[in-house]
Amino acid sequence: MEVFVEGRNCEISDATSSYIQKKVGKLSRRLRNIDTVKVEITSEPTKEADKRFVAQITASVRDTLLRAEHRAAELYAAINSTVDAMEDQVERYKGRRYKTKRRESRFKKEALVSGEVPTRLVRTKRFPVQSMSPEEAANQMELLGHQFFLFINADSGELNVVYLRKDGNYGLLQPVLD
Repeated sequence: MEVFVEGRNCEISDATSSYIQKKVGKLSRRLRNIDTVKVEITSEPTKEADKRFVAQITASVRDTLLRAEHRAAELYAAINSTVDAMEDQVERYKGRRYKTKRRESRFKKEALVSGEVPTRLVRTKRFPVQSMSPEEAANQMELLGHQFFLFINADSGELNVVYLRKDGNYGLLQPVLD
């Protein structure tokens, strides 16, 4: 398992890097086929002191991405809570992968604040799109805790989107060009 540690707006000392390596190394005991783990530590100059440090961990397991992110006032607290969340992600992944019974999603739905509409594009994100079935895409979306997931449909070879409906079921968007 390769571990990459990256700092944004902050310097990562050798002691902090070795602490992260040690904490993240425990994940390989729970799941042996983790390929790479990327740890991003960000220091944000926010007015809220309890959200100053952001720790984000992204683990690549075969064709699946597991991700956890937490904010805290102290760097080590952010790291610890993110590793704990990642351990939960690993257990959830193992449960979906190896057990026959499907468990209900543990993710809580966040209520949308009425009247809060983004008026401009503030972030662009690039990521590799993988070929998979809609069922695999729904599982991947649930593991990541997202409301939607973009993928290439293995049957048709076209870009599709799986999304979480308000009733708790999943929807599939298939674009049609006129």
